[in-house]
Amino acid sequence: RFNKFLLHNLPPSKQQAILAFEPCVVSSVKYKKQFKFIVIERDGVCLTESIPNTYKKVIDFADVLDVTLESDQPDFLKGKDHDDCQHISIIY
Repeated sequence: RFNKFLLHNLPPSKQQAILAFEPCVVSSVKYKKQFKFIVIERDGVCLTESIPNTYKKVIDFADVLDVTLESDQPDFLKGKDHDDCQHISIIY
């Protein structure tokens, strides 16, 4: 479903700029622990909903000050999701 959304809603040049995507839980001032897809492009980070509806660039790599792999595990995930996740903080 996510791949179809990208194919049908992004121009080929945008599709080619995608380096990776993963489901994630986003927690920030704007997003309070929301399940989304994070998309890493050549020049920044985009978000879309878990059932894709919009595609929005949220971070330009030129604005990133720090990226940290945190040593804790989120308390809101359980089981395999808890064990397999990575907690990353991005300061921009």
